[in-house]
Amino acid sequence: MKKIQSVEEAVQLFEESSIIQSHAQDVGDSKTYNKHYPRKMGCIMYLHEHQQLKALYKLLSHENAHVRQSAAFALLPKYTKECEKVLAEIADGNYGIESFDAKMTLQMWLSGELVIPYQQESKRNKSINKELPLSIKKTKSIEQAHSITEHTFSSQTSPIIARLSKIFEHEPTNAEDIRIEDDGIYVSWLHDKQEIEIRMNTSVDPYTENVEKVYADRVSRLKAFEPIIKMDAYSPSKLGFMQIKMTIPEASAKDDLLKQLKEAIYQIHGEEKSHNTHVCFKAEYEGEMCYFENLWWYFTRAVIKKRRGYERYDFSDESKLDEEMWEMELGAINDIENSESFELIPPSVFQEIWDNTARKHRPHPE
Repeated sequence: MKKIQSVEEAVQLFEESSIIQSHAQDVGDSKTYNKHYPRKMGCIMYLHEHQQLKALYKLLSHENAHVRQSAAFALLPKYTKECEKVLAEIADGNYGIESFDAKMTLQMWLSGELVIPYQQESKRNKSINKELPLSIKKTKSIEQAHSITEHTFSSQTSPIIARLSKIFEHEPTNAEDIRIEDDGIYVSWLHDKQEIEIRMNTSVDPYTENVEKVYADRVSRLKAFEPIIKMDAYSPSKLGFMQIKMTIPEASAKDDLLKQLKEAIYQIHGEEKSHNTHVCFKAEYEGEMCYFENLWWYFTRAVIKKRRGYERYDFSDESKLDEEMWEMELGAINDIENSESFELIPPSVFQEIWDNTARKHRPHPE
């Protein structure tokens, strides 16, 4: 970037870069988008050093939402009320990824976590208990926003994620991830590798279906996308769960391909039989026959034989897990599941055993 010579030039470059970024975000051109990010930040720093940030004020009413949002971000510490109003309008409006970015920026600002280029950290008085605008109150939580990278704090969501958000019809979770929890689908932009990663959880009813056969069929259909898409299909659990991971180079991630892949993924989900995903089994554990209830890869309850007899283990509250229970959660399930003594049992049988076991395990958290 050439050296800025005047305040007028800084404002012009800031506006031009913001407009170019807006278009790049719409078409998923991450190279162009990222190229103009440091240019825009350089303009902000120039104006700050020359005590002329006020020159960006006129851009708060610009016709382009990305220009308005970028100016509001830069001026938040200087013109707080006006900038919060601009961000709230964009967050409430129908601006696609711009609305998500504005919402996240405003959340972080109001919680005192936003990093402005010319400030090491927000200097705002955190003792002020400000009300969130109505649109921000509707979001899931500020805790969610705390996990977002500084890239998002600067109102800059990856254009790749913006494009994937439209294809998967789901709002991004942060700058580089889309988490569709209800469907067990996780889409990530691996910036360092310039790859898109898609992970999907899929399930089979182990009581009524042949787990290995069903999974083999599902994997074979997804393999039709190779060699463009690299696939890593983990071995299916006997409990009926498996995760499939797919990685796609950005250069090969054309919209048509992604739409076909999405269709294949949701076709598989549509074939999953509705069943109680809590799967129960019995197996030897520490030399005794014990009984377990699982949800996906996690224990939910267990009845385990101890020195004083059988005890009920409840894994629902992590704060009450002791060292022994943590060891089970962190990997013992694989050893138990693959033991020769493993045998599925109906949930009703597990429940009867649970109800008839009087003694509760008393965890001692560290």
